[in-house]
Amino acid sequence: MHRRRSIQLKDYDYSQAGAYFVTLCALDRKCIFGSIIRGVMHLNPPGTIVQDCWNDLQHHFPDLEFEVFVVMPNHFHGIIVVKTDTVGAIPQRGPSDMNRPYSQITNWNDVECCYPKSSASSK
Repeated sequence: MHRRRSIQLKDYDYSQAGAYFVTLCALDRKCIFGSIIRGVMHLNPPGTIVQDCWNDLQHHFPDLEFEVFVVMPNHFHGIIVVKTDTVGAIPQRGPSDMNRPYSQITNWNDVECCYPKSSASSK
């Protein structure tokens, strides 16, 4: 698989205050968030979850501002504003995952995000 060259600055501290443009891609760039019909993005249930989680992030990370974002069929873009230099770099995880590094989490369905497990499965 072709890997893009990182555009991150080698010695830059990305936890410092500033605005950051982020892009997250679906695994294997599969179109799992919806489709574009006549130039308009139509979110499917997973795409709606991405949108709802983005909108809910402000409740979990008060030192960040979550600006404009767009969900596309296989990725999404957003702008995150870090308001202070004291922001932690570790996203919130559920109690069962607090002692495991992210690389060891194999079942992401069990990781609590912005939805309790019962509502995530019903969306």
